[in-house]
Amino acid sequence: MECSMKYFYIVSLALLWGCQSSPEGAYVYQGRVDADIIRVSAKSAGTLDSLFTDEGLKVKKGELLAVINDERVLARQRAQQAQWDEARANLKASQAQKVQLQKQRDFTRSTLEKTRRMIEGGAATRQQADELATRLEVYQAQIVAADARIEALKSREKQLAAAMALTELDLRDTRVTSPVNGVVLTRLHSADEMVAPGVPLFEVTDLSRVDVLCYVPLKDLPDIQIGRKANIRADGVENPLPGRVTFIADQSEFTPKTILTRETRTTLVYRVKIRVDNRKELLKIGMPVDVTFEE
Repeated sequence: MECSMKYFYIVSLALLWGCQSSPEGAYVYQGRVDADIIRVSAKSAGTLDSLFTDEGLKVKKGELLAVINDERVLARQRAQQAQWDEARANLKASQAQKVQLQKQRDFTRSTLEKTRRMIEGGAATRQQADELATRLEVYQAQIVAADARIEALKSREKQLAAAMALTELDLRDTRVTSPVNGVVLTRLHSADEMVAPGVPLFEVTDLSRVDVLCYVPLKDLPDIQIGRKANIRADGVENPLPGRVTFIADQSEFTPKTILTRETRTTLVYRVKIRVDNRKELLKIGMPVDVTFEE
């Protein structure tokens, strides 16, 4: 009988391991620190020419992390610029030619009108008028052709401008920058390696705001609501850090192995996420912590 009572006592302690009582009487839930990890990926294909940061270093939003070789992009940009310059020069020449043709047309039209009046007085012949009329038609046809050429050159110029804008974006994509203020957790490639678009180069996280994940049994869940205040305690951190519940899982799960003992892993619990202001960066990813909820 005495052995049975000891066994019952040991099992009971194991079941309560994940939600022990604090000296103040509040349940203490075990949790761990988590944070959003951002994978900074390459947007351009090529060789990594330079790396400007490494694991553990702090970075600012927009800070240059790496440069991918841009020789091909620059060559394409120079070729497009030359084509655009040529199209612009041809456009200006065609517009100047049109102006000259319009002047010749207007002069010919004026001369034709005078010639027709002079025919009535016998000072000009009908043949002269016919020649002027033919010349007027030629000028008009040349102006129409010039208009078509000008429109084609304008369209070509727009196409080249759009292509140059895309090339400018491609050139910008050879510069890999940090999307947030944070810390580089992992550097996934080294200089002189080939990379492709979408290949992760770094893992960066913002440690100023972290989440604490803990697991609450069903019997305690009614007391936990979104927005409820919590206190987070960690080894080496003198004072508890305040936090608020931002997420409560709708579906239960078995207690993760990293949280409780083998016996209590068969207990169904609900994952709770607590957002913590960590601007002093006292909490690190993966750090075990104790969580208590304020009344």
